[in-house]
Amino acid sequence: LEEAAFALRIGGQTGPRKFGSGWWIIRCLDKTPAVLQPFEQVKAACETGVRTRKGVAQNGAKMDADYEEFYSKANVQAFWPQYKQALRQP
Repeated sequence: LEEAAFALRIGGQTGPRKFGSGWWIIRCLDKTPAVLQPFEQVKAACETGVRTRKGVAQNGAKMDADYEEFYSKANVQAFWPQYKQALRQP
């Protein structure tokens, strides 16, 4: 996912492409140079990221099962031809 995202030029787009267990459409709107930020500025985001990873590790199977149940009942449609390949076929 990172390789695809960072390889894009401004205004470029990729997708739909499958990364992991999800489908992604990535569009580059702008690029900014890397900046080193003090930990205090990113502490809250780091804590959220760790909690999310821990939650997925502990509850990932249940989340997947819940998603499969939702998807089986949902009426998902793609109206643009280039996105129809991303839909699951019954």
